[in-house]
Amino acid sequence: MDNKKIGWILVVFSILLFSMFISTSVSLNQESNDLGCFSSKECASVEKSLNIVNITFGVFGFMIALGFYLIFFSSDQEIVTHLKKEKKKMGFDQKFDILLLGLDDFEREVILKVKEQNGITQSTLKLRVNMSKAKLSSVLGMLENKGLIKRESFKKTLKVHLSLNW
Repeated sequence: MDNKKIGWILVVFSILLFSMFISTSVSLNQESNDLGCFSSKECASVEKSLNIVNITFGVFGFMIALGFYLIFFSSDQEIVTHLKKEKKKMGFDQKFDILLLGLDDFEREVILKVKEQNGITQSTLKLRVNMSKAKLSSVLGMLENKGLIKRESFKKTLKVHLSLNW
């Protein structure tokens, strides 16, 4: 069954039951006032009934909130499904452009150079991006931690590869 239909059913059912419990609560309050309750032991059953009614207010409040959630927020799932379908349609370059938006200037510069020449040595990359050895090593470490590149030993230096799993 559709989430919105379930939501409406929950809201209507909860409101009906809620109104019944309100009338019961009002009548119990009236009865307790007539008997002069809460000052004598004879009114213990009325007091227990009032406690049960208060608990049910919480339960029905929850049911109403759940119903409204199902009515108004169930469409989010449709948006997520649509985004997943669009992601599958995207090409590598479109995904790569979106990835670049989340990187800082140094990371962006390095990953663009690695994309140009996948398997570039770290020493050659240092010359292409015009960074100090320490800065490049730091940027490569951050990109590696993010899972965007991987480094492998090659003679006296390291080769840098893209490691995007799209």
